[in-house]
Order: sequence, then structure tokens, then C-alpha cells
Amino acid sequence: MRKLLNSDDLASQKISFDALHYKPATLEIIARRKGKYLVGLKENQNQMKRQISLASEKQAFLAKLATSEKGHGRARVEKV
Repeated sequence: MRKLLNSDDLASQKISFDALHYKPATLEIIARRKGKYLVGLKENQNQMKRQISLASEKQAFLAKLATSEKGHGRARVEKV
């Protein structure tokens, strides 16, 4: 993924990734090129989930989302 992001203008676009690509080195490439990203997060990534939860508590929300377990560690998200 990093090779692709470095070789193309892709990093300056809006990109979504599976949780597999939630790596600082990968996301840094996108941030450096002023792109936007959305990365999936699974329940079994406990430390990362805690960090994101704490960070998100300090942010203003555009919408509130409700989640429910769908299976295999994934959640279904619904706008409330």
C-alpha cells in the first residue's frame, strides 16, 4: 500500500482502508500530501480503540452514530 501511495497522486485523495492498513507509516504519507482517510477499526484492537475513544471525546460531532455487533469483530453503524 505504501508503495502505491508513494508512486501515484492517490495519497492526496480521500481513501478508505480496512483495519489491516491502520499503520502510522501508511497514514503519514496521506497526511503529508493533505489527503483524507477513513480506516476501519476492529474490537480486538483494544489499545487503539481506547486511544481513538479518548481523542474523539474532545472533538465536536457532526452526527452521532450508534453501533451494534454484526459479527467477526465488525460493527454496523447507524446515524442517530
